[in-house]
Parts: sequence; C-alpha cells; structure tokens
Amino acid sequence: MNKTLRLIILWFIVFMSAGAGIQKYGNFSRLTDILLIANDNETSSERIRTDLQQSGYNIDLISPDLVTPEILNDHRLVILSTGSNLFPCSNNYMRFIIQNYIKAGGKLVVEGGQTGYVSDIFPEYPSFKSKALKIDSWHGDNGGELRITDDNINSSLALFPNILNHTLEVDYSIPADMDICLKSEFAILFFKFTQHPDKAGILAFPDTEDPQIINLFFSYTNIRNKSDAKNLINNIVFNLIGQPVGISQTGVEIPSEFSLSQNFPNPFNPSTKINFDLSKSGDVSIIIRNVLGQNVYSEFHKNMNAGFYSFQWIPKDLSSGMYFLTLEQNGTAGVIRMHFIK
Repeated sequence: MNKTLRLIILWFIVFMSAGAGIQKYGNFSRLTDILLIANDNETSSERIRTDLQQSGYNIDLISPDLVTPEILNDHRLVILSTGSNLFPCSNNYMRFIIQNYIKAGGKLVVEGGQTGYVSDIFPEYPSFKSKALKIDSWHGDNGGELRITDDNINSSLALFPNILNHTLEVDYSIPADMDICLKSEFAILFFKFTQHPDKAGILAFPDTEDPQIINLFFSYTNIRNKSDAKNLINNIVFNLIGQPVGISQTGVEIPSEFSLSQNFPNPFNPSTKINFDLSKSGDVSIIIRNVLGQNVYSEFHKNMNAGFYSFQWIPKDLSSGMYFLTLEQNGTAGVIRMHFIK
C-alpha cells in the first residue's frame, strides 16, 4: 500500500470516528460557554458539569480523542477534567491543540491529581507541563489541606461571586488523588498545601485578578465539603469568562430576515431567554444597559453564522429594574426592554 493511500484511509477513519463521537456526546452548539473534556472516567467531570449547569453555564462534554481546534474555538472556556485518572493527558493531539489554543489567548482550567506527575516524571510531557500546567516540577503526592495564600485573600478569585473558605479539605487515598508541584516563575500560587506551603495547590496564570489559566492539582470530587467545591469552581469560571452567555442554535434553516424577539419570561427572576434570527453571517454583539445607560453586560462579540438562536441571561449582583438589550449585526440593530425583579 503506497503512502498516499494510507493517508487517505487514516483520514477517513479519523473523520468517521469524530462523527460517531459527536453523536454520542450530542451536537455542539456554537458559542457555548464551556467545553468540558472528560478524561477522568466520568467522575469529576460529571460533578463539575452539574455544579456549573446549576449556575446557568452551558456545557458541552467530549472525550479527549474527539477534541479539535474548531471545537475548542467554539467555546469561551475549556476545562480538562482528569480526576483521579492514573494515566491522564495521554492523547498527544489533544495536548498539542490545547497548547495552541492557549497561545491564541484561550481560557483553560485543568483539574486532576495526576497531571503533574505524568507531565514531569512519567511518561513526561514537557511542553504541556510548562505551557498548560505552569509548573516546573513534581514533588510528591499528599500535601494535606489547601490554604489560600496571604497575598490572595482579597483577590477577585477569592471573593467573587462567592467568598471562598480559606481552607479546603481534600481527601487522599491513592497517588492519583493529589499532586504536589512547584509552580513556574510565571504562575501565581492561589491555594498552597499546608504540609508544603510553597507548593501548589491551585495555580493561576498570569494572576488572580485577570487569569487566563487556572489549575487544580487534585481531584475535584475529593474536596470534602461539596459546597466549598461548588463555590470554588464557580469562582474560577466566573473570573475567567464572567456570567453565563448561554447562546445556543435552535434551528438549522436560514431565516428570511434579522429579528430580535421579546424576552420570556418578562418580568423575570432569576433568568430570561431571548430568541433572535440572523439572516446572514457576520459579527454580532450583545450589550445590556440599565436605565442610566450604563453597560451591565457587554462581553459578547462573535462572528456568527446565519440561523436561529436563543440567548439566556442570568443577571449577577444587579438590582431590580428595567434593562435594555441591544443586539447588533453589521449595522443592523434591535432593542428590547426587560424587567428584572428580585
């Protein structure tokens, strides 16, 4: 068999496998909040998904072998969940495109108790260790409790939207439950291990006020207090990407015209949904203002294909009152008035 024919067969197998996998995990909606890569035998990833969905975030779940650059770029945040998997991050292509995603400015969370070991000791992934995990070396397994560092007690990451407990108790039973790692010079130590106060823990890069990457070197499901765990993951996601955008595509047909529908329910609490139609592709922005004309939400700017869409808005820390949503695409705009009540 010649080289060209082997390549054609290989690409056909990859294409068919990817199609089957997307059917297994559900069709992807463009502009979803979070892509959750389940590399953990369905333990930590399921808990993370449940805790974040309860806070209004839209999440797509996928296995490592189905990750592509296009899928990563269709999400505001990527979470790689490895839990207590003894052999995480083994997919070479997944690691490679995550590294490129980071280089292009993508937001990343890595969770799991064995990622430091496999990246630094065996089998070793030096590029992933430095570019994604932001560590210099692995030192051991069990570090005891985690405690917030003094420099970060008053950080945004520690206070918004929840005030985090300064101590996290994490259960340890096997080596894959926890990694003790020395951070790189570019990362910030957010939570340290009490038995190793200069080791991670939880790392943030480049800082805790405007992070791009946050890494948890332990299994999420092993945080003893489940309320502490939920507050932690919600603070991490909120400080990386803000409020849930919650945009999903509701139809594959091409609308005849640009249209913005009134939100429902209205008045609303705690969330409302707005349907809109795009008759052509182009840059789309969503801005929400209060009655004084001040922006309370202006995070959404994206190039979108023509289609039918639904946007879910969940106000955070806003008072009751009237709010005005403006949807604009290529100079065409629509405005609706929404009534939020507490």
